[in-house]
Amino acid sequence: MRKVISILALCLGCLVFSPDSGAQIRFGLSAGVTSQSLKFSDIGDVGLYNVGAVLKVPLVAGFAVQPGVFYQRKGGTLGTITKESSIDDVFSDTETVAGYLEVPVQLQWGPDLVLFRPYVFLEPFVGCMIYDKDKLSSYFTKDSLSKWEYGLSIGGGLEVWRLQLSLKYFWNLNNIRSDMTWSDAYSDATSTIRSTLDGDEKFSGMTISVAFMF
Repeated sequence: MRKVISILALCLGCLVFSPDSGAQIRFGLSAGVTSQSLKFSDIGDVGLYNVGAVLKVPLVAGFAVQPGVFYQRKGGTLGTITKESSIDDVFSDTETVAGYLEVPVQLQWGPDLVLFRPYVFLEPFVGCMIYDKDKLSSYFTKDSLSKWEYGLSIGGGLEVWRLQLSLKYFWNLNNIRSDMTWSDAYSDATSTIRSTLDGDEKFSGMTISVAFMF
């Protein structure tokens, strides 16, 4: 909980910079796709994307702060972990998907070159899970996915006219799984994957997005 509060404090701290009185504050709509990685063996992607709204506030000396609110979909498919046929039938193509209401605060820096503006950014974020499709949950005696997430992104982008193109890499700093109590069902199978799922699992990946600024 202290880490969540720290991330929120960092997000709010980004907002204390004075805006550039000569620049225009812009509202925008954004959408993107994500290439996800998880510390599972034989991981595959599911349909991962994000949609949301942003507010860009220009600051001085090329800086800008851009908070936003997004629906962010993260997850993957866990393929066959072992070649034992009895376990294959249980765990083949197991899917974990989480949808988060995510609040990032992006601190940008980049020179205004009149026709376009290249920039780099640092982006802390926090999120609350509002959608959960976790086929592994039936093997635990309680919900397995963490309700809250927090993390950090770094990336770069290009502004041309009213379009904002960006590429970023993000790290979730908290584990995907909450405290898990394993059920007795499929005990042989669960013992096989326990070392995989009880470890230090974190969402991480790359996102490409485009925003239109009004």
